[in-house]
Amino acid sequence: MVSHENEWLKVLATGERMVELLPLEPEIKDTPTARARTIIGQIQFEEVGFRYQRTRGANRGKPKIRPSETMALVGPSGVGKTTLVGLVFHDVRRRGASSMAST
Repeated sequence: MVSHENEWLKVLATGERMVELLPLEPEIKDTPTARARTIIGQIQFEEVGFRYQRTRGANRGKPKIRPSETMALVGPSGVGKTTLVGLVFHDVRRRGASSMAST
């Protein structure tokens, strides 16, 4: 029961923060002549594996996403879909692959 109460408190706090952010104007605005930049590069995972306690997480394949491609991550709850997406924002070239261990 307590864990559900904690989850609800997190949801309420997130909702309050969203309400604060909604009326804000963006700091950077597109001009009427703005054009999308050409995307250079790709997203690729190599030697990525993780697990949660007894549940086996994502640890197979070497997914690669090229510019303009769409990829779907599907699977049961707890296999690491959200964790894999979160890794996109970590550049191991700057911090080293070992910096991601046990985070």
